[in-house]
Amino acid sequence: MGETWIGVTGFYATDNPHPGLAVVRALRQADPSWRILALTWDHFSTGAYAEGLIDAHALIPYPAAGPRALLKRLETVVATHPLDVVIPTVDAELAQWSAMRPALRRLGVASCLPTMAALRAREKRRLPALGRRAGFAVPETLVLSSPDAVTRSNPPSFIRATISSEVFAVLTRTLHPVFFSKSLTQSKFLSVAPRSM
Repeated sequence: MGETWIGVTGFYATDNPHPGLAVVRALRQADPSWRILALTWDHFSTGAYAEGLIDAHALIPYPAAGPRALLKRLETVVATHPLDVVIPTVDAELAQWSAMRPALRRLGVASCLPTMAALRAREKRRLPALGRRAGFAVPETLVLSSPDAVTRSNPPSFIRATISSEVFAVLTRTLHPVFFSKSLTQSKFLSVAPRSM
């Protein structure tokens, strides 16, 4: 039996770091013989260049490219490099990896990915229903699925809102009069300015 190669994603090491590097450290501690293939979106994934932790690198498409583009790239990677297991670590990419579970098996790549139903069940917008079923209190929730919905919602002059990673980039580009501060990019809370401003 040869070496075990594990592909890990999520290597941005910014103010809001991705978990890939922590996952790699845990894997190294569990079994130093495992080989790590950093699957990065671009060359700015600085965590993928941590000395002594990463054995090889491969570029993969951004999550917005969708599962077909990712699968096509993985087929190329697997044809030229061993890949036994894949561990995606970023929420924004989980849906596309989960959609590819059968294709990963055909490529001989193992994973422990949730089903699409499980991914939907853990969505933030479903938390109030889960709270009612489980008997625990959940703060009042307003699901706003578009910039127009935010404008029509007439929110208070200041709210704290959790923004899912899937819509965060869209919100930062499109919403007004929402003003995003530096702390927002780290905590993903938003401040909504009064309409009179």
